[in-house]
Amino acid sequence: MANVADHYDILGVSPSVSENELNKAYRKLA
Repeated sequence: MANVADHYDILGVSPSVSENELNKAYRKLA
């Protein structure tokens, strides 16, 4: 099972990133 930190690494963000920034990073890759 993948480590949670790996998901942040894939998106290129830190684990402390805001939800808004996390959504932006996801949409950029989607």
